[in-house]
Amino acid sequence: MGQMRFQLLDIDYVPFHNEPVLRLFGRGEDGKSVCCFVFGFEPYFYVGCSDIERTRSELLERFGGYIRRIEDVERYEPVGYQTKKQKMLKVYTHLPSDVAKLREELTTIPSIHGIYESDILFRYRFMLDAGLGGMEWVEVVEVEEGGEGVPDELLEGIQCDRVVVASAIRRYEQHMDAPLRYLAFDIECLPIGGKMPQPNEAPIIMVSLAFEPAHEGYDSLVLVARPLENAGNGVLVFDNEEQMLREFVSIVVDYDPDVIMGYNSNGFDFPYLLDRLRHLRKKKGNEQLLLTLGRDRSKEVSYRRFGYMPSVNVVGRIVADGLSLVRRDFSLKQYTLSNVAHELLDTEKLELPFSEMESVWQDDARLPELIAYSRRDAELVMRLVLGLHLLDRYFAIARLSGTLAQDVLDRGQTVMVENLLIRAFLEHERVVYPKPRGGDVDERLEKELQGAEVLDPVKGLHENVLVLDYRSLYPTIIMAYNICYSTLLTEQQAEQLEHITTPNGAKFVSPSVFRGIVPKILEHILEERMRTRRQMEGTQTPPEQYRALDARQKALKVLLNSFYGYYGHAMARLYVPEMAAAITSYGRENILNTRRIVEEEIARVWADGDVDVDVDVSLDEASGGRKFELKVVYGDTDSVFVKVIPEDGGDVSLEVLERIGRTIANIVSERLPDPMELRLDAIAKRALFIAKKRYALWVFRRRGEEFEDSIVVRGMETVRRDWCELTSKVVNHVLELVLKEGDVRGAVQLVRKVVQQLKNIDPVHDEHLFEDLILTRRYTKHPDKYQNRQPHITVVEKLRSRGLEKYSIGDRVPFVITAGSGLMVDRAEDPEYVREHHIPLDTEYYINKQILPPVMRILELFVGKGALTGMLSSVQHEMRSDARQSTLSDFM
Repeated sequence: MGQMRFQLLDIDYVPFHNEPVLRLFGRGEDGKSVCCFVFGFEPYFYVGCSDIERTRSELLERFGGYIRRIEDVERYEPVGYQTKKQKMLKVYTHLPSDVAKLREELTTIPSIHGIYESDILFRYRFMLDAGLGGMEWVEVVEVEEGGEGVPDELLEGIQCDRVVVASAIRRYEQHMDAPLRYLAFDIECLPIGGKMPQPNEAPIIMVSLAFEPAHEGYDSLVLVARPLENAGNGVLVFDNEEQMLREFVSIVVDYDPDVIMGYNSNGFDFPYLLDRLRHLRKKKGNEQLLLTLGRDRSKEVSYRRFGYMPSVNVVGRIVADGLSLVRRDFSLKQYTLSNVAHELLDTEKLELPFSEMESVWQDDARLPELIAYSRRDAELVMRLVLGLHLLDRYFAIARLSGTLAQDVLDRGQTVMVENLLIRAFLEHERVVYPKPRGGDVDERLEKELQGAEVLDPVKGLHENVLVLDYRSLYPTIIMAYNICYSTLLTEQQAEQLEHITTPNGAKFVSPSVFRGIVPKILEHILEERMRTRRQMEGTQTPPEQYRALDARQKALKVLLNSFYGYYGHAMARLYVPEMAAAITSYGRENILNTRRIVEEEIARVWADGDVDVDVDVSLDEASGGRKFELKVVYGDTDSVFVKVIPEDGGDVSLEVLERIGRTIANIVSERLPDPMELRLDAIAKRALFIAKKRYALWVFRRRGEEFEDSIVVRGMETVRRDWCELTSKVVNHVLELVLKEGDVRGAVQLVRKVVQQLKNIDPVHDEHLFEDLILTRRYTKHPDKYQNRQPHITVVEKLRSRGLEKYSIGDRVPFVITAGSGLMVDRAEDPEYVREHHIPLDTEYYINKQILPPVMRILELFVGKGALTGMLSSVQHEMRSDARQSTLSDFM
């Protein structure tokens, strides 16, 4: 018997002799993979009832075959302030599946008024009770090593360096990762006759793999499903597809990766592999052709889809789809591997026309091109995920929330919040509800929660605007006003207890009586984030440790800001909409009070001393100096924009504006309950407000001794992906001219030049301009499910009619609008097809629907529509005049 430690990657269970046996998979400090068996942990749930003894007897009488034993316990109900626990039954079953069977039956027993925690997954039930979390370190007291003491049928298929049985298991504090192994892969399928490959027809002809660390001296390998002489280093050739796929499985198992990665691998590679092997099994009558890539070779890779979000499970390993990771972290117009590599890695994907792939495959002389093409794809995935550290934040969230890494990658924030809540409720002996189903969810969705306060903007261009931001507004409101499931009061309770009444009328017990569970969770998260950021500021922090700390503080921020949304989420176990409404009611009140304080109580400030040096700002007019009036020009949820207007009309330095901003923030913060705080976020030398949630700022932020400037845009065409890239570029350039230089005429000249370029575009020769005209939309459901025709669906259908299946549900589909008659939606076309066939574009569509509308919204604020038309028409004296046109493009 001895001790060992490993980092927890995955947990599952297998039934054995009518009881569950848990299997914990991970990698140890010594770099060896581990499978740890845990026996004896029993599934259970809670029952609330009016008659304990009668209910116990009825349960045992009717369901004794499922129930192992029943205990009497006392627990608090899920919602409401309580000082006395309720008597409940803790029902233990033989198998986790027994809990699900009983859950429905128990609702028919009249004495039962509540069934709690009946749908917590068994592996999470164990993790919660044992205090373990995903990606955390586990310390194990071993009973036996090498599988001794484990029945042979449980060991069958296990592929790990070490197999142990634990007599005791506990969490071990350690923040660094084990020496994890990463594998990236990509498959190439034969496009027979130029058609999109189908698993029951088109073979898999290549599999490329990249390794970190290297595998037997190779950083990458390419497997080829046909003979080839002098294939080259790192290339393995086979007689046929079946041999190649067997070797692929063998290499994965032998390398024993902790993380398997691809690019759109969940949407294409894994499903295609599974379907292709299923076809080959049926065709060849060989049931051994299985995709057994996990640490249990008796279980094949499993695949399922939720809407357009596919999920892949490989026992004992983590599956990460690079496409999904990039989509979450980066806002790009196109998410092809080619575009992503160019934008994020500043490198190029090797290109091989889809139409040539079949002929290249059959040509020995050109086959190395396809091999290099395939190898580069796997290498790019490795560079994307590891080079950009795309997994760091998700691994940190797993540790902090107690969630398995695979669930963090595949599921939303709800599972993370619930894990934190259930852990805290467990510590306070409070049960939780099961998740809602069916009609309950529909009923919740019908309820509309009132949102945050958004002040009407003072439209136009403003100078010297302070951007004041409430630090973590909703989490700090929860903490400040003790808003929690465990503090919510009934009207009768409120009459007897010291309490807080929120603006929407909800009542919560005062923190002096009882500090809420959720406020305490958030306080801990906030303190941890501040502590982590202080650690990052240390000048001696090694780069690897700094990266781990940065991922941790970002993960803490995600968790901190997730709780408000959970309160009103229709799928939440703990759904209390009046609590979500209480939070937003304070948010609305907060914005209005801030405006009142700034404009009525402060109203103006004086800065003494030379405006070019560091000065003090006070509210005492007797101090002399320059006088400044304050006016709130916009407010949105957690931000307030305050214009500083000098009485003498002169310029105002950034240093003076900074001091004024900090003084205003301090005055407002002093009137707020802890830990709420208003801070100076940035200084906008110029700010352009167009409408609610639509604005652009030229901001300055202090970085050490200096100020750094940038353009910040919200809600405009520069950041919205339903506009083409040219729109974003033109609007960004116009904003720079207007905000930085105040040059409206220069902005008009820029637009004039772009319009002329569009009118003369050649899709073949003007390659960069053509690329900027490509639009994209996400393909979210089957074409038949769309109520109205959509341009990207038109493209999908056109490609399908040509025998091509280029896009799957979940992809962003690129398209351009071509010239011709008929509806715009019918003239949408695949960009590659347009280039190949020299099809002209509808330049009037791009000018009048893409470029001019957002530009007009900006420039009209300065000169009005009529005057703007005149300015545009006078930019150049040689104009194309066409009496038939009435659009602005005719003046350009």
